[in-house]
Amino acid sequence: MISATTVRTHITRILAKLGLRDRVHAVVLGYESGLAVPATVPDQIQVGSHTCGRSRPREPPDGLSVVGESPQR
Repeated sequence: MISATTVRTHITRILAKLGLRDRVHAVVLGYESGLAVPATVPDQIQVGSHTCGRSRPREPPDGLSVVGESPQR
């Protein structure tokens, strides 16, 4: 087993060799290079005998609005 410090050191050195600032940039590079593809999330997920999901879009909490819409009064 290796320590958390060793893992952080390896990650830091890999990022430096690739010329990346952080892990987020590594993910972006992975997507842009085709090494990784974004996962799709279905609207409904079957878990055992239960179906989970959204039947309609969620409304923002009171006093908040969706970008581009005026707040409700």
